[in-house]
Amino acid sequence: MGVLQVRNKRTGQAFIFGVTNLEGKVNGIRAQLASGSFMDKGFQKDFDAAPDELELIVLEVVNRDKSPVYDYIADLKLLAKKWTDEASEAVYDVCVYGTGGVGGYFGARLVLAEEPGVRVTLIARNAGLAAIRSNGLELTSPDGQRHIARPYLVTDDVGEAPAPDLVLLCVKAYDLAGATQALAPVVADRTVIMPLLNGVDIFDRVRAGLPHGIVLPATVTISVHVSAPGQVTYASGQGIIITGEDPAHPGFKPDEMLNIFERAGLPVEWSADPLNAIWTKFIFIAPFGLVTSAHDKTIGEVMADPELADQTRQIMCEIKAIADAKGIYLPANIIEATFDKAGAFPYDTKTSLQRDVEQAGKPNELQLFGGAIMRLGIAIKIPTPATITAFNAAIRHTSK
Repeated sequence: MGVLQVRNKRTGQAFIFGVTNLEGKVNGIRAQLASGSFMDKGFQKDFDAAPDELELIVLEVVNRDKSPVYDYIADLKLLAKKWTDEASEAVYDVCVYGTGGVGGYFGARLVLAEEPGVRVTLIARNAGLAAIRSNGLELTSPDGQRHIARPYLVTDDVGEAPAPDLVLLCVKAYDLAGATQALAPVVADRTVIMPLLNGVDIFDRVRAGLPHGIVLPATVTISVHVSAPGQVTYASGQGIIITGEDPAHPGFKPDEMLNIFERAGLPVEWSADPLNAIWTKFIFIAPFGLVTSAHDKTIGEVMADPELADQTRQIMCEIKAIADAKGIYLPANIIEATFDKAGAFPYDTKTSLQRDVEQAGKPNELQLFGGAIMRLGIAIKIPTPATITAFNAAIRHTSK
């Protein structure tokens, strides 16, 4: 009798048991895996894909040196827990919740870094889940090179994953409530959650859904998209994450996370004012997203049309007024600087919101952009007529 570890050599996923009959347990596990009935679905699927990666290790043997009627089961449970705790101490578990463009990019980069002691779990669904389980997650870089990332675990059930030290929350805004509901049971007080979603109200929504844990306000600038299920193409942008401390945890800085990202070549800027970066991005993506979607025009066409450019500028003014009222600093020249930024895009560039609105029946983030501006305006008594006009026109466009 003793302590047995069942491990997949490729993924590193392991289970530790304290048993009175080591040989019987080994035979039983082999039989379960052979019949497809092992207790963990993800481990079973990995075994089915590569049976030779199975490893059965006796970690400790316990001699029967006590009374013949002594119950060793309690001792074996304690030993198994000791081995499990020791193994967990050396591991940093990252859960990437949502493997679309952004989640797929950062998940793949963290896996490809092959950082010792870092385990990456991807939460995916539907065709993406099946593709990544079968073929790994493919990341294509701007120079056309393709890289295959094989994470520790791929699942659609976060309850199957190890308890996370870090959650990269990378779903669309319309899936955020469901994501926080699913994550709530596995988020502990010291779990770090970094939402990489567009929007100025994301931090508040995540905090409302996840009262425990440390939520870092964050934003990222990158051009990346899902080119096919399980395949992510990185087009441009430095992929810089700007983040900062959770107001509920002043002084906390996630040094281990920052070090892991640095070693993986993923730039993270720890900012004293991350809200500035979040609102600076929002004042670009929300007005152009709303106007391009409302009128089915590219960014270049909006810039070239005096009336549409003026409508875009008015929405920016409304956002700037809301930010000022909330005490969020945006420079006086932010609107002109944002127009200069838009002018650097190719004439025929479509916004991501516009692409979603074009696809009838597809969920979109109109509420994330227009809805948030209107709600915030009502709350602090700032009129938002330009936003309302563009929002309603975009809504009508979706019903065509």
